[in-house]
Amino acid sequence: MVLTHIQQNQGSIQGYFQGLGFVGPFKGSITPSGHLRFVVAVRAGESTLSFEGDIKVGGDLVGSFEVLLNQGQPTGESGLWNVASSA
Repeated sequence: MVLTHIQQNQGSIQGYFQGLGFVGPFKGSITPSGHLRFVVAVRAGESTLSFEGDIKVGGDLVGSFEVLLNQGQPTGESGLWNVASSA
């Protein structure tokens, strides 16, 4: 998975997501301690990829994700993710 054009404004983050066969914008939040949550709308808004994780020393991101229906119900699809810093 690739996260690009990441912008942070205090506790809010946004950018562009590519992975799991999907592309699109993401929006979320980040705490001062480096815990983040963000979502990506997929399948024409019929479902959402929901990511949660932490920023590690060196800038890598790690966490878990799940697929939610548009009403927020889990589909049972989930997994782990990580993104390595390119800087």
